[in-house]
Amino acid sequence: MIQQIRKIGNSNGIILPKAFLDALNIDNNVQLELRNNEIIISPIKIEPREDWSAKFEKAIENGELAENDLFENLENDFDTEEW
Repeated sequence: MIQQIRKIGNSNGIILPKAFLDALNIDNNVQLELRNNEIIISPIKIEPREDWSAKFEKAIENGELAENDLFENLENDFDTEEW
C-alpha cells in the first residue's frame, strides 16, 4: 500500500488504516524501530502493573521508604462491633 507523507505540526507522518490497527490490536502507543533502512511499527503489549516490582525496587534503592498502612490505628463502630 502506498501512503502519502503528510505535514503534521512541525513533523511529518502517515495515516495508518484503521483495519491495520484493529488487526494488531493497537489503540494508543507503538514501538518504532529503524532496521535495515525500514521503519518497523510494532504494537506494545504491557500488562497492567507489569513493571510495578521493578519500580518499587528502584524506589527502595533510591532511599524512598515504603508507605505505612493508611488505615492503621483508624477504627470506627463498624470495626469494633460484631456484625
